[in-house]
Amino acid sequence: MSSIIIFLTILGFLVIAHEMGHFLVAKIRGVRVIEFGLGYPPKILGFKYGETIYTLNLLPLGGFVRMHGEDGVDALNDPHSFTSKGPFTRLAILVAGAAVNAILPIFLFTMAATLPQQVHSSEVIITKIEPMSPAQTSGLMQGDAIRIVDGSRIIRASELQKNIYLKLGEASHWEVERQGLIIEREIKPRIDHPAGQGPVGISIAEGKVRVKSVHHGEISSKNKLLMGDLILSVGSADHQDQIIINDVEELSSALKLKAEKAVSSDDISVLVWRNGQLNYLNPSGSVLQFLEDVELNTLPRVSISEPLHVAFFNSFQRLFEILVLLKNELSRVLFGSANFDIAGPIGIAKITGEIASDGFITLITWTALLSINLAIINLLPIPALDGGRILFVLIELFSGGRRVPPEKEKIVHFLGFAFLMMAIVLVSVQDIRRLI
Repeated sequence: MSSIIIFLTILGFLVIAHEMGHFLVAKIRGVRVIEFGLGYPPKILGFKYGETIYTLNLLPLGGFVRMHGEDGVDALNDPHSFTSKGPFTRLAILVAGAAVNAILPIFLFTMAATLPQQVHSSEVIITKIEPMSPAQTSGLMQGDAIRIVDGSRIIRASELQKNIYLKLGEASHWEVERQGLIIEREIKPRIDHPAGQGPVGISIAEGKVRVKSVHHGEISSKNKLLMGDLILSVGSADHQDQIIINDVEELSSALKLKAEKAVSSDDISVLVWRNGQLNYLNPSGSVLQFLEDVELNTLPRVSISEPLHVAFFNSFQRLFEILVLLKNELSRVLFGSANFDIAGPIGIAKITGEIASDGFITLITWTALLSINLAIINLLPIPALDGGRILFVLIELFSGGRRVPPEKEKIVHFLGFAFLMMAIVLVSVQDIRRLI
């Protein structure tokens, strides 16, 4: 329920911003706005202020601004009607909503970047290289620690993933640490790739727990933890069912969980990064003895934030990166083997709830992403959407001023709206099936 409330709150905020764009430009250009609606009828409540009625409606998935003379020729000679305005004025009013949704992320990204947040620093380690992948052909190896990609310092897996998807089909410069040496490689992430391999063809782990010191005498034992070891995961003897370790407490819990299911300690493996190489250790004796003679520490959290002016200018770069990521993902769908998959309101609400659990800053970033998507979707040339209405204005412009009869345009938009409602229902059914 909380996920739905958070999603509807975010959606309401974005819809109000969108419709406010239409509203303000219409008012500036002298068009009388009859109604400013949040959601679609039937109406729940409303009030009138000035010449405009403000309403809250039952169907929450959208909003609208209803302007005088929007759908008919009866107000053609009324200077305060939408119909009476020239094509460029009508075009400006129609584009204004998507424009606000496109600009809003700049301020949201700025806000997110200026708020201090604590993030775990980690070592990003390559644990597997797929055959014939860009990673293998470039010379990357298991155990390489990824340091820098295209000039960006990598301390989290999410940063690496972002950099990879920004460079699909393009050469990318990587710096990795291998047994104390820095190795430089050129890698070209592939647009199309086999299922489960990713654009580069690597599996990675985030190392966050390090052995600070040891107290045992058998430091040469291969199944003993040594000072400097970075503990990545705990799994079974066949190296399956790996539990990723994020802190010392998770390590103890994971070992106890595996011990409860294992016949002996030989059935347990601990993946560690040692001197630039991956090693699987089998705890000798009890799992408690495995940890009792070592001192562990979790890599420190790093506080990150940006000054306001830096965050503002960087927000344009972030917006550009998001657009590139969307373009690359669309290329994978159209020209690669990626499946076209779309989430409806229920699916997005579920994702929103999961993201909200990561904190307020992450939720702000997610809101910015939704705003960008809302802008793009609204500009699609689909009847009933802003893009569909824009299309009719463009037809008028390119046909020498000949307008499509408003009554016919109204029918087209009505059919488009019915189609959109049907599509939302079908996608929602798909979302429900995924949840079951």
